[in-house]
Amino acid sequence: MICMKAAVSKYSTELDIPGPTGELLGEISDPARFADITGHILLLEKRSGSATGTPDYFPGRLDVVYAYQPCGKSASLALGWMERTDLTQQGVSYRGGTYDGSLTWEVTIELYPTGGWIRLWLSVAALWRAPSGYLGSESVADMQGLIEHIMRDHMEPYFGSYTGAPGRSALKPGLIALYTAEGRLDDVVFTALDQVDGLRVGLVTVEADRIRGAFTVYDGEVKDAWFFSGSEALRGDGAVNKIAGLGPLVRLSVYTADADVLGCRLKGRGSRPPLDKST
Repeated sequence: MICMKAAVSKYSTELDIPGPTGELLGEISDPARFADITGHILLLEKRSGSATGTPDYFPGRLDVVYAYQPCGKSASLALGWMERTDLTQQGVSYRGGTYDGSLTWEVTIELYPTGGWIRLWLSVAALWRAPSGYLGSESVADMQGLIEHIMRDHMEPYFGSYTGAPGRSALKPGLIALYTAEGRLDDVVFTALDQVDGLRVGLVTVEADRIRGAFTVYDGEVKDAWFFSGSEALRGDGAVNKIAGLGPLVRLSVYTADADVLGCRLKGRGSRPPLDKST
């Protein structure tokens, strides 16, 4: 029996930003926009709407990639899910996790009008299980650092610079599609492998009839395999066997993960007060 460490991380903070509430609520209620703001949740779903704050109301759970590179360590990707769980005139909540169950998280954003300003309350809670889960062999300390990094270096600066002006520019996507093909797996996989060569960090997805498999890529080599269909989720050799049996036709896509999105702690963003933490 493998003994797994578990750790809970909780962070919260408040910011005063310009109104109106409706414009900001429109941004944070869009799952695609929310994922972009975190900097480390990369959507695998196609986006159907505007990236300037117009909500894209995705049904149910979304397939996502969690991406992180602790300082001085290798970049890592893990497959998982995210969903919006609550939406009111006062705010929104999201939750998600990895498909291997080693990470679960929940974020709540609440808006309180105060004159011409909005008091924004932001909180996140995450449960980590190690060593056999999220992001391979990375430590619980690294994962706790990821939560603080998302709050301090992504979400706080984003909301702290909010002006209330409509039509904000799109955030830089974390996953960039390099190649997509449809056909028999044996026919399309060799071209995909050519695309993988030279990738620092990337992802290969294989889809057939709402079943998805994926391979993570580091330094031009395939390092890990994932498979999920409904409630079934596998990782490693079991996932490889399942993916090999997909067919007769599949859709295969190759993505590269933007290095700026993966990066460790960003510099020059320490002007805000320390986060209010509790464990």
